[in-house]
Amino acid sequence: MKTLKGWKWYVVEYEHDGSNWTFDILARDDDDASRRVENLFNAKLLGQHVATIPAASGISLVVRLMCWVRNLFA
Repeated sequence: MKTLKGWKWYVVEYEHDGSNWTFDILARDDDDASRRVENLFNAKLLGQHVATIPAASGISLVVRLMCWVRNLFA
């Protein structure tokens, strides 16, 4: 996973249906990571993650078009 300069990856753990699960978040430091986790009650589900679009690649336009077409028929 690529990291923005000055940012670090933190692992968040939660329990669901009797199992423990994890996901990663980006934060500037431990305090920032803790505050972000505390604010997760404000989170909303946006949908299924189906692709990652490369930001600085010539292929990004093709991937964006593919995502647009997929969402059109979803």
